[in-house]
Amino acid sequence: MWAALVSVAGYVPVPLTREDYLELLPVRWQAITERGIRLHHRTYDADLLAP
Repeated sequence: MWAALVSVAGYVPVPLTREDYLELLPVRWQAITERGIRLHHRTYDADLLAP
């Protein structure tokens, strides 16, 4: 569908803003436990997570 649309309407490059780049980042929902956050067999913890 992308190729069909580009062939009809053409390609218009649009500069991305900082907010656009943040919206394009992948999202991962992660539980925060009393031990911290566990990602890829590593546990991240900080005093800020305690409450």
